[in-house]
Amino acid sequence: MPKPIFSSRSANQVALETDVATAIIGIFSAYADEEGLSEEESEALCEMLSSCSQYEDYSEEDLQSLVDDSLEVYEQEGVAGAMELAIGSLNSKADREVAYITAVCVIAIDGEVPSSEQDYISDLQAALKISDERADEILAELLGEEEEEEEEE
Repeated sequence: MPKPIFSSRSANQVALETDVATAIIGIFSAYADEEGLSEEESEALCEMLSSCSQYEDYSEEDLQSLVDDSLEVYEQEGVAGAMELAIGSLNSKADREVAYITAVCVIAIDGEVPSSEQDYISDLQAALKISDERADEILAELLGEEEEEEEEE
């Protein structure tokens, strides 16, 4: 699957539900390494989504349905179209940050963030209109927690 290209949403496109938009970004972030969605990345995505307050009441079946809905959008729109719809559907700063955090968690789950994935995260950050300062805070918080967990083990 090709890496997504970010662009702004055209006026004639419909908005997706926030949960589907966030899931699309999480799923397709796994493809930033051009290796596809690994089981580890899939688990990280489900864990990340279920830990967010807006998804806390979702059952395993609900999460699977969410992934299925996201993949249906991909089949209809293609990668670029699905990402464009997803990004354009996240209207609040909080929703855009949740999507960004989800993407970072999925990408960083394997413990590596090579330059191609760093480029993807930077492009996603810009597309989601997250400031450099806020992105740095998010990355430090997320990746700092990972480093602390590794040190404890």
